[in-house]
Amino acid sequence: AALSNAYARAAALAELQSGAKAGLAAQPGALEELERARGRLMSGLRAARALGFGDSAPELREAEKCRRRLHNYLQDLRGATRVFCRVRPSNSRELKLNEPVVVTTQGIMSVECKDNDKDEIKRFDFDASFGPESTQDQIFDECRDLVQSVLDGYNVTIFAYGQTGAGKTFTMMGAESPPELRGVCPRTVEALFQAMERQASRFTFSVTAYMLEVYCAKMNDLGASALGEKAEQAIKIHVNGGRVVLDGVLEHKVSSAEHLLQFLDNGNRMKKVTATAMNPGSSRSHTILGITIQCENKDTGQAHQGKVLLVDLAGCERLKKSQVTGNAQKEAIEINKSLSALGDVISAITLGKRVPYRNHVLTQLMQDSLGGTAKTLMFVNVSPAEGNLQETMMCLQFASRAKTITRDEAAAMRLQAARRGQIARRSVHEMRISKATDVVVASMRLKS
Repeated sequence: AALSNAYARAAALAELQSGAKAGLAAQPGALEELERARGRLMSGLRAARALGFGDSAPELREAEKCRRRLHNYLQDLRGATRVFCRVRPSNSRELKLNEPVVVTTQGIMSVECKDNDKDEIKRFDFDASFGPESTQDQIFDECRDLVQSVLDGYNVTIFAYGQTGAGKTFTMMGAESPPELRGVCPRTVEALFQAMERQASRFTFSVTAYMLEVYCAKMNDLGASALGEKAEQAIKIHVNGGRVVLDGVLEHKVSSAEHLLQFLDNGNRMKKVTATAMNPGSSRSHTILGITIQCENKDTGQAHQGKVLLVDLAGCERLKKSQVTGNAQKEAIEINKSLSALGDVISAITLGKRVPYRNHVLTQLMQDSLGGTAKTLMFVNVSPAEGNLQETMMCLQFASRAKTITRDEAAAMRLQAARRGQIARRSVHEMRISKATDVVVASMRLKS
């Protein structure tokens, strides 16, 4: 039995080494090859833990570092900022007016807009495109890997952009029933807690959440309002050690997905909405659900923190089209200002310039989750109807600016990976030595 266990332990370490070597040998940009290597490494880690190796074991420490590097590298190859386009179905109003469909998906990565007046077709390319028949599960599949990035200690932002009435809230929040219509936010919450449950034997997790709205350049604490609590002071933003800190915001400790989903639902009920010619229930504020997860390894005592921002942006709109007046007109102007500031931030990141986070409250809130090592996923939601073509073109052009980040950063990450590879190869060499030592020790114990 002792001999069998020694061989099993040696085999587990060999699998760890093999997975790491496969990852290092994979060609830059070879997603499938890298995913296979990550899969082998994860299998090796599970096998080693099942045989009694703790996370404090040097071999597992190095293997886990390699696993994190591979996972992060895969996310960066897909794009530190990924942009997806979703074309919604024609709504009842458009069907009643017999509006021609002029926006269609082409393949799995492109969208085409047909301008009948100019007799021309404009094509936009993204990381993925989804047509009117797309399901909520297909949409969330693009977000699923980012859940692990949060648990690995990275900041993640997922947001939806588009004109009012284009389907942003449906993409982010979805419907309560049936379950298959749930959106990105509730699915992300459930996926986070499922992932934490799977790792509960190794980590202690602490989860806190807040929910804010940015309304006319002011921040309101939706979570506190839903609980009937009044803010004792105005909300202030400052940055400490690269992290956004919110003074005056009540962060709620949550213990389950159900608890957090109830918190989300209560906060959504406090949002400000206004009827416009474009949308009878148009949101007049940006909604931000922030989830922070503190992770501590039970074996090594090492701790890290990850955060995900789930953002439902208010819809961009032309005043002439939305036909709003008075206070609703002021709201629309402020919404467009904030979205313009977000566009400036994205453009600055793209061009490698100084990023103007401080130009608006919205971008100040998101500054530790846009650019740098953060992962950003953007959905641009558009209408298929000819009557909305001008707004659709503006949204697609905005999204194309963000798409540029994906190409630039993917190239940069490949260069960085070459440098990281030298460090990772050194780790594999150390693992090889540790493996040999372990086998020798096991053999000596058997002889004795």
